[in-house]
Amino acid sequence: MDSLAHHLLSIVLFLPAVGSLLLWAARRPRIAKRIAIGFSAVTLIVALLIPLAARFDSGEIHFDSAATMACGHRISYRLEVDGLCWPLVVITALLFLLACAAAGKEADRFGPFFSRLLLLKTCALGTFLAKGPWLFFIFLELATFLLMLLARSGSKQRADRAYGPIIHAIASGILLVVAIAIINRHAAIAPKLRTIAFVLFLLAMLIRMAILPFGAWIGTAYSRASAPILMVLSPVVLLSGAYGLLRIAYPTFADVAAYAWLPLATLGVACLLFNALCALSQPDLHRFLAHQASAISGVILIGIAVMSRTALNGTIFLLLASALGSASLVFIADMVRRRAGHANMDHLGGLAGAMPKLWSLSVISMANQVGLPALAMFVGEILIVVGIFRVSQPQSLPHSFAQVETTAVFTIAVATCVGLILLAVSMARATQSVFLGPPGVLQERMPDATSSEIAVLAPLATLIVALGILPTLLVFHFTGGTLREIRSTYQRAASVRAVQPPPK
Repeated sequence: MDSLAHHLLSIVLFLPAVGSLLLWAARRPRIAKRIAIGFSAVTLIVALLIPLAARFDSGEIHFDSAATMACGHRISYRLEVDGLCWPLVVITALLFLLACAAAGKEADRFGPFFSRLLLLKTCALGTFLAKGPWLFFIFLELATFLLMLLARSGSKQRADRAYGPIIHAIASGILLVVAIAIINRHAAIAPKLRTIAFVLFLLAMLIRMAILPFGAWIGTAYSRASAPILMVLSPVVLLSGAYGLLRIAYPTFADVAAYAWLPLATLGVACLLFNALCALSQPDLHRFLAHQASAISGVILIGIAVMSRTALNGTIFLLLASALGSASLVFIADMVRRRAGHANMDHLGGLAGAMPKLWSLSVISMANQVGLPALAMFVGEILIVVGIFRVSQPQSLPHSFAQVETTAVFTIAVATCVGLILLAVSMARATQSVFLGPPGVLQERMPDATSSEIAVLAPLATLIVALGILPTLLVFHFTGGTLREIRSTYQRAASVRAVQPPPK
């Protein structure tokens, strides 16, 4: 039993890969889907059991895998889970399970679809479990490659010549490998090299998070990829970008990051406002959801940049809530597109009366995106806003803000509130366009959600409500210790550098 717990993280990581190998021998799509769902469910169950085998004291979860293999002088295989990555691992495992259940025609048209999807799951989990920047990079790039392969093979368009996501992925990988190479080749990095490495790493993560002006790729991905791929896009791409900042960039370059808080927060506000305005005028449902996802990434970047205790708690919570909400909304959008034959919101309407089962589940996901109380995204958004307003007080101004007037922090907080209001209005408009109003002739003939579709949406809706009602029990109870460690590292560096000129 001790030996099994010793390698628990390796079991979680490679269990989907074992299922991927078995799927090559399964020729019937229905059998392949059952195998994929079975391995995904077991992976989720084992991931949920990690705290039982980990050291868990005073709100801190920490677990090291003993399986260590050196590869050269700088790369080693070592896995680690703590209060930051464990919730992300669980959410990733859940979303891949639901993506397997949501897959339909993809499995019929492409034999290796489920095999690639499980292999992608292994790489996505490895991104969060990896200890060390090189192993993080390897899993991240493998996951990106497999995601693009699946997205292009299951594209809604027969001849897919959209190279925007590929170009952005290549650019992000090049920037990331150069930054990690600088970190590992220089034990005592000169200030200029530290700044260069931080900027390169930061740009790589901003591209993945679809932050303005690097967010053009996400609209193409949302309009072309199938629903199962879009359901796992958030943990593979968006969550990994924010996780890379929190796990590697800020602890490694805390002194440089302390001076970059205002440009990063301003960039996050610009991304939020721009995408919220675009969402207000976007008629295509899939591109509308792409703007919503990019805007939420802007809010997450603001929370990371401010790095106060309240804002950081809200950031972690918003990461989880946005992943659940995005997966639910893209699946709903795909259901509407398949039934109506298009995704133009101006030509839809009245689906609440024509499809009551779908409406009963959709209203939770859309209310969550609006930010209504007692739902998951409200908790994350309100904590980020409150965290910014708190540090705008002169007596609460952190060391890293020492050379900035409180007016700048207050402006960031107000602009964030305005962006979130615009984002809520855009989602209310989309709800009105798609579900409310008198139904047309075509809408009245649309079939309601099937039992298999309800089985995908119901767990997401349940978790959205549960996280909104019990945020402390389900998330903050596990993340507290790790977040305190990240903040203390950042604050020490900010205190030391507060009286020094910024690195050039």
